[in-house]
Amino acid sequence: MRFAVWLVALLMLLLLSPAAGATWTKEVKVYVSDAGNRPIANAKVDLTWQFTEIKDGEATVYANDVGIASANLTNLVYESRASHDVTIVATYGLQTVTKKANLEFSPDIISAQLALYQIKATVLDQDNAPVQGVSVYTPPWTFKTDSAGYAIFRLPKKGATIVAEYGDVRSEKSISVTGDASVEFKFTLPTVTIKVLDERGNPIVAVVRMRELEKGTDREGNAVFAKVPYYSANVTVSYAGNEKTERIFDIRADMMKRIIFDFSPPFIANLNAQLLDDKKIRVYADVVEQGIYASGLDPAYGVKLFASTGGEFAEYEMFPLNSSAFQATIPKQPDNTTITYYVAAADRQGNEVQSSSNTYTTPAPEPPPGPGPSLIPSVQFEWWWLIVIVVVIVVAVVAYIIFKED
Repeated sequence: MRFAVWLVALLMLLLLSPAAGATWTKEVKVYVSDAGNRPIANAKVDLTWQFTEIKDGEATVYANDVGIASANLTNLVYESRASHDVTIVATYGLQTVTKKANLEFSPDIISAQLALYQIKATVLDQDNAPVQGVSVYTPPWTFKTDSAGYAIFRLPKKGATIVAEYGDVRSEKSISVTGDASVEFKFTLPTVTIKVLDERGNPIVAVVRMRELEKGTDREGNAVFAKVPYYSANVTVSYAGNEKTERIFDIRADMMKRIIFDFSPPFIANLNAQLLDDKKIRVYADVVEQGIYASGLDPAYGVKLFASTGGEFAEYEMFPLNSSAFQATIPKQPDNTTITYYVAAADRQGNEVQSSSNTYTTPAPEPPPGPGPSLIPSVQFEWWWLIVIVVVIVVAVVAYIIFKED
C-alpha cells in the first residue's frame, strides 16, 4: 500500500515537472515571393512540425494578397525531448521550395522564395486601347486581363507558349524565360451594327442579342456592338412578342446587318375572269408585296385560286405571268353556271391574305338561227321623196295651165 502511494506521487511529480514539457501554441508566418522578391498571392504553404520521432501536426494555408501565409502550430505531446522544428513547403503551380525552421529561433516571418519570374502580358485592340476580360494562359495557369489590358503571372526559367483568347479571336506567342519579361498581343475587333426595320424601312425599337451580348436599338433602329470578338454569331431580335434569329458570318471588319420584320401580307388586286375559246375560264390576279424590304411571296405556299359552283371550293395553283401577275384556269363549266372564286397568298414571314370573292357566270346558249336572206333586193322607201314628187307635179300642172291661157 505504501509503495503504491509513493508510485502515484512520483508520477504526479514527473507530469508536473518543467522537464516533462508543456502545451504551447505559436503563430507561424511565411512570406512567399518570386525571384524578384515580389509577393505571390494564393501560393500554397504546407507545414509539418515534429516532436522527437512523432509527427504531431500538419497544416495547409494560402498566401494572401501580400504573400503572407499564417498558421497557428500547437504542441500536443508532453515529453522532455519535445522539438520545435517545422518543415515548410511552398508551392505555386509546378514550382516548390522547402524550408526548415525552429520555432524557438526562427524570425517572426519565415521567407520562402520561389525561382519564378514575372511575365506581364498586355492585350490591345486596333486602336491601342486595352482589352479587358481576355483569357491569357500557359499551363497550368489561366488569367484574365484587367481594365488596363494586363495579365501578370509567373513562370520558371524555361521556354513557354503563351496564348491569348477572346471569344473567337486567338493568338499565341513563344518566349524563352530567363528573367522578368513582357509580351504583347494585338487584336483587331470589328464593330457590328444591327439595323432593325419593318418592311417599309421604318426603324423598330427592339432588343438585340449577339451571343452573350445584348443591346437595345436606338431611334434609327441601330444596335451597335463595338469591338466584337466573334468571327460568326447568331443574332436574335425580339420585338413586341416576335423573335427572329439570323446568323452572320465572316466578321473580319466593321459591318452592318439589316434584320427585317415584315408585318404586312401581300396585296391582291385586279381579280377578273375571262371565257376562253375552249369554254374554259381563265382567272387573272395581281399579287404584290408592299415595302422596299418586303420578304417576298412564299414559294412553298404559292398563290392559290379557290373556286366553287355552289359546293366545296376547289383549289387551283396560279402561275406567274410576270413578277406580279398570276393566272389559273378553271375547267369548262355548263352554260349559265355561276362560279364564285377568290385568291389567297402568303409571304415568307407567314403573313397570309385572302381576296374578296368575285363571281363569273358562263354565257347562256345562243338562240337558233332565223330564216335566210331574201333574193329580191329590198328598197327602203323614204316619205320625203313622195312630197317632192307631189310638189313637182303640182308646179308642172300650174305652169301648163298658165301657158295655155296665154
